[in-house]
Amino acid sequence: MVVSVHRSPPTGDGAQGDGAQSDGAQSDGASYDNVAACEAFLEDVECGEEDLSQFVDCSVLGATPCDVADYFDCLRDVFTCTDGVADPSRFAECAELATCG
Repeated sequence: MVVSVHRSPPTGDGAQGDGAQSDGAQSDGASYDNVAACEAFLEDVECGEEDLSQFVDCSVLGATPCDVADYFDCLRDVFTCTDGVADPSRFAECAELATCG
């Protein structure tokens, strides 16, 4: 089973003025931590003996130029586990929350 984390490529080059910096801070003063949001999702969902973190590399979200925490909240809401097997079939319902723009 593969749990996919969708993300849009950055729209800017990370230079000052496009609002994105790799540490989650934005030039407008907003702050977010997508890596922590991803890790919290993985900690919150359980499914039998599976460790879902082996399928997801949350660190890739560190450079995402916008806050995608709502995406992980949505994944948490639609996540199901049947007889110890994770079922990501409803994850597509959350895809629009994983985009910046």
